[in-house]
Amino acid sequence: MKATVILGSVEICIVIILIVSIFGSSGRRPGRIQYHRHGYNGGDSYEFGFISFSKVNPQSRHEERDESGHVRGYYSYKDPYGLIKYVQYMASPETGFRITRSCLFDPNTGNLVHQVNNRVTRLKLDGMVMGKYNHLYRHSMESFSNFPCKIRLWS
Repeated sequence: MKATVILGSVEICIVIILIVSIFGSSGRRPGRIQYHRHGYNGGDSYEFGFISFSKVNPQSRHEERDESGHVRGYYSYKDPYGLIKYVQYMASPETGFRITRSCLFDPNTGNLVHQVNNRVTRLKLDGMVMGKYNHLYRHSMESFSNFPCKIRLWS
């Protein structure tokens, strides 16, 4: 039996705010936060994660496994352009590993950035085109019902 977990707009907002605040803030923070639990949801279940507040190489990761072997999680990191890549994944004995959602956003503005053929278009577009493009994504961020990086696990 497969479980279905759908994160709503509030949860998505919390994830985005957390990542933007971690990677975009200039305040003093501890170097790293990490956690783990084993056997909390059956004998083979686990949960672990970490958040690194490094200015040079900020990262985060969370993963959990249930008693039936289904794994889900996410990771994020700062790419060479200074943008935050957020990837959500799932894995199961039936389907193997799959990326379920992927987002790229600017930690300084919180805006989503479009990526085509692994090239960041914001670095290639002129100001007028980019202004219209940013407006579209800013509007999407404000209206989470149209959020381009909705998170749906175990579909």
